[in-house]
Amino acid sequence: MTANSDGSCLETTSTKLLLESIMDIIQEPLIVLDANLRVITFNDSFLNYFNVDPSDTVGNLIYDLNNGEWDTPDLRRLLKDILPESSLIRNYELNHIFENGTPKTLNLNIQKFECEDQKPMILISIMDIPKHKKTEEKLQANEKRSQTVQENSLDGFKILKPVYDDQGEIIDFSYIYQNTQATKNNGLKSEEIIGLHMGELWPTFPKTNFFNMYKKAVNTQKVVKFEDHYSSDRIDDWFYVTVTPIPDGIAISTQIVTAHKKAQEKLVESEEKLKTLFENLSVGISVIDHERKVIYENPALEKILGLSETELKLGKYAERKYYNSDYAEIPISELPSSLAFDKLTPIKDVEVGVLIDNNNMIWTNVSAIPLAFPDWKMLLVTYDITKRKKVEEQLKESYERFNLAQKVSNIGTFEWNIQTGVNIWTPELEAMYGLKEGEFSGTQEAWEELIHPDDMQKAINGVDIALKTGEPTESEFRVKWADGSVHWLMGRWQVIRGDDGELLKLIGINVDITALKEYESKQQHLLENEKKLTSKLHISNQELEKVNIELIHQQNVQNKLIKSWRFPIRNWNSLHMLQATTSRNH
Repeated sequence: MTANSDGSCLETTSTKLLLESIMDIIQEPLIVLDANLRVITFNDSFLNYFNVDPSDTVGNLIYDLNNGEWDTPDLRRLLKDILPESSLIRNYELNHIFENGTPKTLNLNIQKFECEDQKPMILISIMDIPKHKKTEEKLQANEKRSQTVQENSLDGFKILKPVYDDQGEIIDFSYIYQNTQATKNNGLKSEEIIGLHMGELWPTFPKTNFFNMYKKAVNTQKVVKFEDHYSSDRIDDWFYVTVTPIPDGIAISTQIVTAHKKAQEKLVESEEKLKTLFENLSVGISVIDHERKVIYENPALEKILGLSETELKLGKYAERKYYNSDYAEIPISELPSSLAFDKLTPIKDVEVGVLIDNNNMIWTNVSAIPLAFPDWKMLLVTYDITKRKKVEEQLKESYERFNLAQKVSNIGTFEWNIQTGVNIWTPELEAMYGLKEGEFSGTQEAWEELIHPDDMQKAINGVDIALKTGEPTESEFRVKWADGSVHWLMGRWQVIRGDDGELLKLIGINVDITALKEYESKQQHLLENEKKLTSKLHISNQELEKVNIELIHQQNVQNKLIKSWRFPIRNWNSLHMLQATTSRNH
């Protein structure tokens, strides 16, 4: 929702309700300032993106937001030197490091304008360049949205300064400023009354309740709202008045609420202006009545849905099929417009797929905002996100293929954020360390504790080398599971650095190589056994060779003996000598 200061020309009128609805669904941060650079209003996107406190924002200088983090030389130069020379500034880049230390490059589009009550205002549209690349159509849409602020206000606005007597009592107020709408209300031109006292222009003013309420706002320094009838000094009208204390005075927003017919006419006029705005938006806009029929749609919606004005009013859109982001069909009763009708609450940013024909599906982002007008009961805003959806689906398919590859290849991945110390593991990686999915505590120290004590220093050294050199590094190490079993892993990792060379992340993979290590161990064991067997065979061959030599020697001796029996034995002494020789050889 938007937040408004009480001095804003957005304070009242039924038009304001519709404007707030539109501002709330604009995705870019918006902030509106008064002529003194004080915050009048902002949308939820500004509140959430810059994390500001609403209570410390409205009415304060833009330079004071978030303890002064918006107080930059570039912004001051832009608002004080450049803006006064030009009512419109497009695509101004502002580089700044915010309080949390985050550098941002912001693209500012600034429009200086006056509401119908001629109160000067400055609308600033902010875009974070690194996160968003806006198309020309969206820029034009933002410009159109910003114009609604100046086109649809019916409030008169003036600034008064209290006049004191010698005792310090307020006796009158002098004119400092009044806008065009206020000029229309009182019939006096601004240049004719600036510096004059209210009592000089309106003699009965100091005796009215208006004067008392103005004094109350000054004395209490609180916003005062009241409705009263002024029937003197050529004026005969009822007014709804908001008095806001400001430095050295009060800001007064007034709205004439006299004639119901005139109010109705102004409402119709405002609706026509809004329709003109809608006609030129690239975003699809439609309005639904109490019978849940389309009573207005802009050309952008016709183009998005591929339906003519007549087809939309005849309800042809109900003949189509609708799907959620999971491709489940959505009944008509559960579409955002139906839910917003039934619950009487805004339904925002719902992705809806629309089946145009059997072969064509478009994707939309739909917001449904209930309205409190007599004939306008629902505002529907439709963005065409077909291109974005296709990109998201392609990314999803790529991610699913990557996950499948991890499971099939038995690969686990990790991402260690060096800045925060958080180490994120995939379920596959947790399984390699004997952990259940989600059991890893997510720190580098927890990883070190899972490594086998004998290999811990080796693994840590591998990480240190990657951090120092920035080169891809790998290491083999063992991990010990809770059940006591030991497993071998091979890790490969690399450092990711920022543009300034600062270490940001260490990303990498682990592969379970336990089976490979077991195979290598068995192979080594077989080789060692083969060596032992070869050695034993060599020794056996040497022994066999010795035996063979001995056998040959014995055979030779026996041959000699046999040969000696073939000749006459001359005497027994020769036989005895031969036996003795044989005995010695054995």
